[in-house]
Order: sequence, then C-alpha cells, then structure tokens
Amino acid sequence: GDDDAGDGDLRRSLLHMTYGLGQERIPPFLTKLYQMVSAKDTNDCIRWSVGGQAFTIVNTDKFAQVLPAYFKHNNVRSFVRQLNTYGFRKLTN
Repeated sequence: GDDDAGDGDLRRSLLHMTYGLGQERIPPFLTKLYQMVSAKDTNDCIRWSVGGQAFTIVNTDKFAQVLPAYFKHNNVRSFVRQLNTYGFRKLTN
C-alpha cells in the first residue's frame, strides 16, 4: 500500500547517498544504522515508525546495550551526535 512506498523511499534514501566522485558509497554508519533499525530483535528498543519515514528509540537503556553490537561504543549521546552529522533531526509530536 501507500505505507510501503514511503517506507521504501526512506530506506533507499538512507542507503543511496552519493559520496566522492559520483560513485555511490554507503557510509558504514548508515549501513549499521539501517541494519540495527531493521533487525527484528532490536524492536524493543529501536524500530521503524508506522509509516516507515522515521525510526524511534523506544527504550534508551536497552538501546545503549544494543549499540555495541553495531558500533564500538554504548554511548547514546555520541550516537545522536553522529545522526546529526548525517542530517537526522529529532521529530516532535
């Protein structure tokens, strides 16, 4: 349905950023982020939003425990700073 199209668009945009001399290269941070958000076993702490146009950290403590499986640290603040360098912004209701 329509939700699937938006979901795919966001995921494609996450993974198809162009870097360098016109060659598509996916930065490791974005690859790991996509894997982490998409993994079923992390849904209790981070998951895609219903429409797939964002992701939500639903349990910060559990998320900090999951981070080292994908990154070299468990620092949520550092992770958020990294998100910001890639243009991610916090959404408010």
